[in-house]
Amino acid sequence: MDIYLRPGQDRVMEYDGGYLAVPSVPGAGKTFILTQLAVKLIRETGENILIVTYMNSAVANFKQRISKALEAEGLNPVDGYEVMTLHSLAMKIIKEKPDRLFINDEFQIVDENEQKSIITDVCTRFIEENTKMFYSLLPPTSQVSSHEYRKADMKKWSDAFIRLVGPFISYIKVAGWSPDKLDDVLNENGHFFMLDWCAEVYRMYQAELSIRGVLDFDDILANALYALERYPDILEKYQNRYGYIFEDEAQDSNPIQQKMLMLLCKTHGNLVRVGDGNQAIMSTFTASDPKLFKDFYSMDSTCIQPIWLASRSCEKIIDLANYFVSWSRENDVIPAECLDALENQYIQPVDRTDPYPNPVPEVYPLCCRQFQNLDDEMDFVARSVGKFIKKHPDKTVAVLVPKNSYIQLLIKKLEKKAIPYRELTSYPKDRAYTANVIGAFLDYLSTPSDNKKLLDVLNFLPKFEDIKGSRHIRQFLSKANLEDIFYPIDSKIDGDMLPKQVIEEGLWAEWEKWQEVFKELMEMSSSMPEYLVLHIGERLDFDEQQMAIAQKVAGDIRYFTMANPSWSLKDLAEELKNIKNSYNYFAGVVYDMEGYEPKAGEVTIATYHKSKGLEWDGVFLTCLNTGDFQARLDDPFMGDLNMLSEEYKNAPAIIRAEVDRLTGRRSIDNAIIQSRLDTIGEKMRLLYVGITRAKISLVITASGSTSAYYNVLAKYIKWDKTRALGGMHNER
Repeated sequence: MDIYLRPGQDRVMEYDGGYLAVPSVPGAGKTFILTQLAVKLIRETGENILIVTYMNSAVANFKQRISKALEAEGLNPVDGYEVMTLHSLAMKIIKEKPDRLFINDEFQIVDENEQKSIITDVCTRFIEENTKMFYSLLPPTSQVSSHEYRKADMKKWSDAFIRLVGPFISYIKVAGWSPDKLDDVLNENGHFFMLDWCAEVYRMYQAELSIRGVLDFDDILANALYALERYPDILEKYQNRYGYIFEDEAQDSNPIQQKMLMLLCKTHGNLVRVGDGNQAIMSTFTASDPKLFKDFYSMDSTCIQPIWLASRSCEKIIDLANYFVSWSRENDVIPAECLDALENQYIQPVDRTDPYPNPVPEVYPLCCRQFQNLDDEMDFVARSVGKFIKKHPDKTVAVLVPKNSYIQLLIKKLEKKAIPYRELTSYPKDRAYTANVIGAFLDYLSTPSDNKKLLDVLNFLPKFEDIKGSRHIRQFLSKANLEDIFYPIDSKIDGDMLPKQVIEEGLWAEWEKWQEVFKELMEMSSSMPEYLVLHIGERLDFDEQQMAIAQKVAGDIRYFTMANPSWSLKDLAEELKNIKNSYNYFAGVVYDMEGYEPKAGEVTIATYHKSKGLEWDGVFLTCLNTGDFQARLDDPFMGDLNMLSEEYKNAPAIIRAEVDRLTGRRSIDNAIIQSRLDTIGEKMRLLYVGITRAKISLVITASGSTSAYYNVLAKYIKWDKTRALGGMHNER
């Protein structure tokens, strides 16, 4: 089957072996070209191909594309390739010989939420055991009146310490260091007390994982690498298994991933790595290091074939993205150390004869607006999104925000204007619904005489979720004797009991249907609580995704019941409320596996980080202020812990610098300055990612103290719009 290949893509398709690096720009079609190259190699060589990517949704996308392409060529759509995340690959390797790694063959993996819970527990224990030492970092005070303030500062410092320990443990594990190894290194190179604290919590954390018989995601990677390095038979099996290895999103690779892939490809010597250094937006949060991909394509043995042509965005948006890259590399605003944060690569629009040309907007596509405060900014964004949806009912649109805390304000604005929306956050409302409705039902069924808990359940029932619409029936149920409602003496409620407004509202007949459901669930709750959860799902017509979450809840209830035979439903409800976030996390996993497709007629709300890999017709980039998009060293930075003494205000940066020094990654003279430089570099890449998500319309907003980036982009847009509208009447 003939396929159209652009310049750059055609050269990639000539690949038949060796090391190949494919630097690419946003919208260059890297998934398309990797798919086509995989099909070509399967057809021509018969070798098995491994594709490693990051998200489950990307795995599903690759599998779907490759199988469809193979089928079109008359080949078996499921043979000759494997697509998996790095963690899935590591799991396969570990399961070869878990006993050699001293791992039970029925080991389980803690999810991100469970991991946070364990870290919180061990940190709390550590602080309790070392209270005086731990709080010695707070500045001294002799003011009696400041006792409450000091207590609040202690709580803030404890919370901050818990937050920094998680990234520390992950970072040190990816470096390949066990607690014993870290102790040895500290003994050889000198101790630093905050690093000693983290090392002790790391040891406590690993001990807790061992007691529970579980591993975390970093353990999976570390053990897989250990198995490949230590056991030649396992390594040889996987080296022979894959004739070619492809890595997607190579700019986000970490040291363990790179070592694993270089080991696995050693026999055949065939490794293709595709990435975009300008989209490396994970390096300040994880052990990901964009320098690894740069080092790979700097090797003499690596062939480099870039792809610069892209048709995602209209030419004006491409021009803005390229201008930002050019400005970032030569200006007197940002620190000199950050001038190479964005690589010297530029998006090129495709030829107008291309079968998939760059879109051509009907009007000038760029806009910038500045506001006094965040409330005004979000109000403008909500109004403008509504206008976009009304004017372009067939187009997709997204609003990107720097952090989750801004999302609720925007949602209130959208809901007030009745604008449909979808969240792409860790715990959006549509995903939290399942866990919340199950929790509300169990909470009520544990104490069926509690009127307030019954009203909480009504929030999830069709026709009753609108509190305003069912106000009178709610008022009645809030004061009624519920035993008389569910089990009246004469088997039927006397109509005289019902307020006139309840009858006129017409909802009592609907309530009686649900009343029978409640009675049915009450009868089940005493003997089979796990089945009760599944029955709740059935009666509420849960879809497939919601039922998967319900099954997770039911499984946990079964575990709690076995571990605590004397527990009542009330005990179970209390325990489930304590871990409800785990279900929301699990819900995120279930929904992410389905992937995400933007829909016309609704606005997607996402953080800049969550937008990576996605695209929309219209995009609003919000909050380009100094507190969220730092450009100068004296901008406000979130890492400062102002409750601590001056020399320890940036404890996370100090600890990270010490780890970098010990691991040999880099030597840092000033930890706080380096932390700020790293943040500035990542903010520029984050903004670049945001700009390149848009196809035909891009609106940039800011409020309060505007970031230097907003000022630069706004100045460019004003100049370009004047030039464009002066000589391009067709874009008016």
